[in-house]
Formats: sequence, C-alpha cells, structure tokens
Amino acid sequence: MVGFGTYDYLRAIFGIGRMPIAYQFWFIRDLMVLVVFSPLIFIFINKIAWVFLTLLLAAWVFDLRVAYFPDFEALLYFSLGCFFSLKKINLFFSDKFAKIQILCYFVILVLTVSLKGVDIYPYFYKFSIIWGCMAIMSGTKYVILVEALKNKIISLGSASFFVYATHEPMLTAFKKVSYGLVHPENQFSILALYFLAPTVTIAFTLILFFTFSRYFPSVLRFVTGGR
Repeated sequence: MVGFGTYDYLRAIFGIGRMPIAYQFWFIRDLMVLVVFSPLIFIFINKIAWVFLTLLLAAWVFDLRVAYFPDFEALLYFSLGCFFSLKKINLFFSDKFAKIQILCYFVILVLTVSLKGVDIYPYFYKFSIIWGCMAIMSGTKYVILVEALKNKIISLGSASFFVYATHEPMLTAFKKVSYGLVHPENQFSILALYFLAPTVTIAFTLILFFTFSRYFPSVLRFVTGGR
C-alpha cells in the first residue's frame, strides 16, 4: 500500500478489478446483495436448478469473474443453500461416511500442499474446500458426543463474529511471518503451518475477545455492532 495512488486506494476500497482490501466484510456485503436477488435465485433453483448450479460451479472453479459484485463463490454457496432448503436435503446427509470423509480430507490436504505451484492446483484447492466443508460438518457428529467439548464450543459462539471480523489481516500476517522465519521445505512442514496459522489466529482473537469482554465491554459492543 506504500506505493498506492488515489486510483489504487479506490480500487482497494471498492473492489474495482481486484478483491477489496477488507474482503471478509465484503462477503457480508455480497450476502446482502444476494438477499435482494433471492426471488430471482428462487426461480432459477425451482426451474433449472441443475443447470444453474452447474454454471455457477464452473464459473467458480475456473474463476470466470465478471465482477466482484457479488462474487461467484458467494452466489454459488448461497444458491446451494437455497437448493438444499427447497429440496429438503439434510445438510448432514453424508454423516454415515464421516470417518472416510475425514481420513480422505487429510490425504486431500497433503495433495493440495504438494500441488502448489502446479497448473492444476487452483482447481484441486477448490475441490478441497468442498470436500472439507462436508468432512467438517460430518465430523461434528463426534464433537456432540463429548458433552464437555460440545458445551465449550457452544460457549464460544458469542465470540464468532469478533473472530470472523478480526481474523484478517492477522491470519495473512502470521502466515507471512511464519513462512519467513521457518522457511518450510517439505509438504509436512507446510501442512503444519497450514494448521498452525489459523489455530494461533483463532486463539489470539479469542483472547482479545474475552479480554475486551471483561475489561472493555462497551468498546467490544461498539466494534462488533452489538453482535
């Protein structure tokens, strides 16, 4: 940002020709826009669901961006949610394959790290996102079996928006610093940092949240909009 001119700042703020700088909040902006267009999405899902979703999936996978307003990723997952709701599909439909999904996910993560820099990487990375979502959702069946763990996670729910709002650019900064210090040279060290970076970021933001909650509650309410 040091060399930014006036137009560069406008591009960064409004997402002109690039992702906006505070992209986690722009995802919320996208959801607001999609709610406005939800009647149109409803019609597409009702009439041509598979064609519509296939086109959105292709646009996301191959990064066929028309604009950043809204992003195809947000449109795809919003439309999938609409599809699951209208078709009465249980989000946990793959629970019976939970163990296989979770085991495969770790294999997929290793492959994803190994493929970094290869032409196929962007497509495999997006496949890992879809598989990861299913694996994590299926994995929650084991979490709720441990009462203490389940209650602890529920108790952290109040911090969820704060963590979401503050995880960037903290996560990116931590990854850059850790990669600069460690210089990972193999897949396993890269994978270790892959898990360590979000773990440290989440832990730090939770510490911030509960510190502010205890000592500066009015400031916390202000910065989170009372969420």
